[in-house]
Amino acid sequence: MKVKHLYLALCLVGTVLPVTAFLPFLRAHGLDVDEFLAQLFATPVSGFFGWDVIVSSVVLWAFVCVEGRRLTMGGLWAPIAANLVAGVSLGLPLFSTCARSAARRPADPQPQCPHAARA
Repeated sequence: MKVKHLYLALCLVGTVLPVTAFLPFLRAHGLDVDEFLAQLFATPVSGFFGWDVIVSSVVLWAFVCVEGRRLTMGGLWAPIAANLVAGVSLGLPLFSTCARSAARRPADPQPQCPHAARA
């Protein structure tokens, strides 16, 4: 399996699993932020996972900005938006796919993430 295909498969899994787990909450509560936070931090174990995801998201955003600029990539909003929609499990493999693509085209002064339209 090619690395690109692996990352794209991880994007699919990283979207489907978190979103399907979140849908029952959305059906029951809508976008009730207070209820979401109450449930997220209801137990020490869930709080651990909540903080892990929050910190991992901030780390991902920093990584996307720093490495994306280093690789002179465009479309850096796409992995950050993906992170906000589905989580690190989508944002990280999406950025990895884009970064590999950008690293292979050093002559292009502004390589675009192939999965993001020009903004």
